[in-house]
Amino acid sequence: MEIFIVQKEQIEQVWPDIEKFVADALDYFPGRYTTEDIKQGLLTESRQLWIAVEDSVIYRVVGTHIATYPRMQTLFMHFIGGNEGLRWKAPMLKVLQSFARDNGCGLLEAQGRTGWKKIFESDGLKTYAVCFDIPVE
Repeated sequence: MEIFIVQKEQIEQVWPDIEKFVADALDYFPGRYTTEDIKQGLLTESRQLWIAVEDSVIYRVVGTHIATYPRMQTLFMHFIGGNEGLRWKAPMLKVLQSFARDNGCGLLEAQGRTGWKKIFESDGLKTYAVCFDIPVE
């Protein structure tokens, strides 16, 4: 499995192959984004789209952006979607960590469902908080 960053000029071309992966990931954060919001952000903002590909088939996508805090930068993974189990994890993580280092980021950062803790624990994931929604009535 190979990992690629999708250049802005290629996003429209790959979008039909990945939109369902993005939509599935957004189901965990309802009401915040649509797939069109994500696509426009990738096209117009400083965001990155990563794909895991094998035999010309896209199996996994990760959307990132560099978040700047007063004392550090992080590579924030704002969505992860796709299929093929965890075969994508090791090569994707290696590429994202390299990109983060090359761009002055001290950490990879994400928020998501609690299942990601089990997936990334062996990679040094530390849980400091849980993000969740409470309805306003």
